[in-house]
Amino acid sequence: QDRWGIEITQVRMAAGGKALDLRYKVLDVAKATSLIYLTNYVYIFNHSNSKALMVPFQRENQTSQKLVAGKTYFTLLPNKEERVTPGSTVTVVVGGSRAENLMVN
Repeated sequence: QDRWGIEITQVRMAAGGKALDLRYKVLDVAKATSLIYLTNYVYIFNHSNSKALMVPFQRENQTSQKLVAGKTYFTLLPNKEERVTPGSTVTVVVGGSRAENLMVN
C-alpha cells in the first residue's frame, strides 16, 4: 500500500478457471499511476500447491481512464495451467511488494 498506492482487495476465478480477476483499490493516485505505466510484473504464489504464476500487469483501459482514489479496479491475469484453484491461499507480489494470505474465491 505504501509503495504502490493500492490495496489488493480480492482474487477471484474468471473465465472458467482460465483467468484470475485481481481487484485492487486505489489509495494514492500518483503512486498507483506510476505502477501502471512502469514495466511491472504480478507474481502470484499458490500456497496450496506451491505453484507460481508470473504475468504482466495491465489495468483495463489503462490509456483512457484516469484513476480515482477510493475506487476499485481490476485486471485479468491468465491462470496458466490452472495453477490457482478456488479456495487456494495465495500471495500476490507487485513490483516487490506483497499482499499475503489472500483466499481465492
